[in-house]
Amino acid sequence: VDHGDDCILLTGDSEDPTERSMLQHQVKPCEVLKVAHHGSAHSTSSSWLRTLKPKHALISAGASNRYGHPDPDTLDRLKSAGVEVHRTDLQGAVTVLSTGRGDKHSIRISSERKIPQDGLAALNDESSTLYGPPQLTATGAIDINRADILTLDRLPGIGPARAASIIADREQNGPFSSCDALQRVHGIGHKTVSKLSAQCTTTQAEDTP
Repeated sequence: VDHGDDCILLTGDSEDPTERSMLQHQVKPCEVLKVAHHGSAHSTSSSWLRTLKPKHALISAGASNRYGHPDPDTLDRLKSAGVEVHRTDLQGAVTVLSTGRGDKHSIRISSERKIPQDGLAALNDESSTLYGPPQLTATGAIDINRADILTLDRLPGIGPARAASIIADREQNGPFSSCDALQRVHGIGHKTVSKLSAQCTTTQAEDTP
């Protein structure tokens, strides 16, 4: 899609052979790349990214999908290329607005759920504990230092976006000393912590893998 001086490339389910074919036909740089095949491991090669030079990448994938999309290797290649990644599994619907001017303010991207880019960068890391077996104590409380995004989403007042932010904060700043410490996460205040306190627990920092 060419809109004035802006370019958005929608790649469908193309894989490596299709990308190699397109590279032989003088593909031009493009600011926004809709990553092929839900971010699978079989597309978005390093040579593809070097040619396109995208500033933004859009990945459409369902949360906790059985295919493991997006693939950690694909996320790593996007990270190495310095591309800003937007994911529907974390952020819900993603909207791209273009003025067509081609300058640094011409493309604007918004999402249904607000997660800071530094938080997304942490979650895009292949070592992220975004998804995993539900971590509940014997009493049924949720251990916020071990729980994945789906388990954290069970806590009152959290939701998918805040659950993702909790994991991003945990991976960047270390385990929480108490449930009250959740207030260090953007968007979580005293009222939210009060609502979830009966269902929340923490492990000691030295016990957290």
